Amino acid sequence: MVVLKEDEQRRYERFRKMDPPQFQGGKSEDANEFLTTYRELLDVVGLAESHGVRYATLQLRGPARDWWRTYLGVFPVGSPPVAWEQFSSAFQDRFIPWSVREESHLRFESLRQDGLSVTEYEARCCKLSRHALSIIPNETERIHRFVRGLTFSIRSAVFRASREGASFQSIVSAAIEVELMEKEEFGDPKGDFILGQFHGASFGGRGS
Repeated sequence: MVVLKEDEQRRYERFRKMDPPQFQGGKSEDANEFLTTYRELLDVVGLAESHGVRYATLQLRGPARDWWRTYLGVFPVGSPPVAWEQFSSAFQDRFIPWSVREESHLRFESLRQDGLSVTEYEARCCKLSRHALSIIPNETERIHRFVRGLTFSIRSAVFRASREGASFQSIVSAAIEVELMEKEEFGDPKGDFILGQFHGASFGGRGS
């Protein structure tokens, strides 16, 4: 039985009210969605690091539950608790086929905006990156991959800010603004004026 401090107990009750999903390991179930949803819910209540693995595995049923028990069985008595990153990696290896992850990696690597709008391109990036954590392990790499696939004019407009600490969402918002300005034929999106605007005003960083 998990013994919680009073504050943790309140957070756990809040977490339970969010109706966390269960997972059995069936082919029709989305293992990545289960993992991602659980992490998001646990982050909201601040329990991801302290009790994340325990709460997530309590929601495993059937074959998934059997897998977890077997997984734990290989560790000697007295071993430290399994960390979230370790659990996440093992869970993906077991329930997300290598072929699915590899296909997503390849598609993500070759993804370009081409005829897509920035919004459509960003949505595809997010979808394919679900199985590409080894390619985009952090925010900086995520931004780099996103900017690399933009059309030349939009990439030119946001490139400077992407190298100077702007957040991913700020880069996406700026790219959408550049796209709208191009459609309205408002100035030259490749000019210094646009670069200066998005480096300063849009990102609120140095130069704002």
